Amino acid sequence: MQQPQKHKEKMAPSPSGLPGLPRPGPRSNMLAHDDKKVYEMIEKSGNKGIWSAEMKKYIPENILNKSLKLLLSKNLIKLVANVHNPRRKVYMLANLQPSEEISGGTWYSGKEFDTELIDVLKQHTLRFITKMKVVILDKIADSIKTSEILKVEVRIQEVKQVVDSLILDREIEAVLSNGSAEFLSIPKGKVCYRCRKMGHLEPASFVSVPCGVCPVINECTPDGVISPKTCEYYQRWLDF
Repeated sequence: MQQPQKHKEKMAPSPSGLPGLPRPGPRSNMLAHDDKKVYEMIEKSGNKGIWSAEMKKYIPENILNKSLKLLLSKNLIKLVANVHNPRRKVYMLANLQPSEEISGGTWYSGKEFDTELIDVLKQHTLRFITKMKVVILDKIADSIKTSEILKVEVRIQEVKQVVDSLILDREIEAVLSNGSAEFLSIPKGKVCYRCRKMGHLEPASFVSVPCGVCPVINECTPDGVISPKTCEYYQRWLDF
């Protein structure tokens, strides 16, 4: 009697198309146990990164330091400085862009607050408002976008920060449209901006404390990059 032929199991083709070759796994699978543990802890932190002191709670310092050195040498992770706390450096995967919470976002150049860029945007915004007489925030954002001052996409909340700085400088003011006269093209009740009028009464000094409308108040700390010690608006108010 003829014996039935045995069917060979089909092997999954590799990415190269050749059967029998193992599929490459995640890069962390090529690491030793301790190194993999450190890598996965950093991976879970995402684009906010993780501080080495936090990792020391779970991994002995000598092992952690050895693993971090290895992962850095293999370009699997990178070390990033927190602009709000330069002494606290965090680790994240090498292919990630740091979150704005870490990098500071559009207004930071490296570790420094980009005051020159802010000044250029304020000058542009003031000229635009002067030209338009009265304008809403969206129109200001459009004018900044078309000016190509920024090489990255500007968000509406960042435009609001520039506008708030001009309000602090007492260059412009926020008003509500009444739907008539100079506000004819703006819906009634819509917040808009115009240059300050000569002879406009200043609010009482206790009302105009700059911290109340500061666009970067959440980033202000006693010893940070943004601080009451170096704030020109706060000092100006104290001298009032």
